[in-house]
Amino acid sequence: MLERVKIAWAVVCDYASLTVEGKVNVLGIFGEIKSGVIPVQIAQLFAVISYQVGADEYGTTHQARIVLGDATDDLATVEADLTVSKPPRSEAGGIINQLVGFGGVTFPRVGEYSVRVFVDGAEQVSVPILVHLVSEKEGV
Repeated sequence: MLERVKIAWAVVCDYASLTVEGKVNVLGIFGEIKSGVIPVQIAQLFAVISYQVGADEYGTTHQARIVLGDATDDLATVEADLTVSKPPRSEAGGIINQLVGFGGVTFPRVGEYSVRVFVDGAEQVSVPILVHLVSEKEGV
């Protein structure tokens, strides 16, 4: 089963939402955080993951784990079941969009962080986030 659940795309952004039609709205995609002070707290950020599934996955459930952290520490972890439902009148595969909100995350030091996505225990993708300390002259 695992080889049929793939990540189509994943981003980190300021805000995300889903429409009733299943469209994903993504605002403020980023890969860097520039701050004049460290540690830096981010009021809100979202990880948006789009999973591609095969038709033979209908009716199955997979475990997703989304981890925000660096090589030393996990700052936040979210676990969720991904249930693959068959869309009406579809014999082809489908898409599952997942939006994960993180609030009040503190990045304790400069360096490389990431949002890592695991499906059924296997890491599928890592989205990097670089945290920089900048002076007022450089602009924040």
